Amino acid sequence: RYGLELSALQGSSATLIDSKINETKLNDALIANINLTFINVDFNKSKIQFTVGQEANLDVRWYLDIYVNYSNGTQAHGVNVTIRGKDNNFILETFTNPNGYINTTNITEYIQNISTMVFLSNYTLYATNTTLSGQRQVNLTTNTNTYITLQPSFIDCGTLSTPNTLYTLTQSVTSTGTCFTVTADNVTLDCQGYSITYGTGGIGNS
Repeated sequence: RYGLELSALQGSSATLIDSKINETKLNDALIANINLTFINVDFNKSKIQFTVGQEANLDVRWYLDIYVNYSNGTQAHGVNVTIRGKDNNFILETFTNPNGYINTTNITEYIQNISTMVFLSNYTLYATNTTLSGQRQVNLTTNTNTYITLQPSFIDCGTLSTPNTLYTLTQSVTSTGTCFTVTADNVTLDCQGYSITYGTGGIGNS
């Protein structure tokens, strides 16, 4: 009747990995009294059925690979990689291996029950070391292999002079005069919620 039919004692859990469900007549899956996780499963999202009156959840996940490199193209080893959800909620913290990759992880696209479907994308990926940082957003709807290029992090006022560069504040900064001077094209300054206070030698602004 179904491509996959799962029913168990309330609170039970199960995981289906690296699979394809293709039910041509009825629904791809019938879920009852179980917390089910799909990791890299090809199925029709509109053909999931939940049994009325029974608690069940479906957690749909995909593999995520992240490669971190320096601006010269070489791999970055030992770099901190942090993943945060669309509401800036913490998801994962890890480090790159000697090849510049994190160990493959799996991240949730959405969670579904009988009445709701909650999407957790977009995710923001942050890579940082003591002097460099980078970030990228991903909308996770399938297995994803992406990269982050490290650029100079800025922790004090000064001149932003490198074209096509993302500068990232790592703390609030203060200057008696002008704080930042931009002398290159396509420069982005990500304040990450920190403040810039300038003109403290006279009238201060922030």
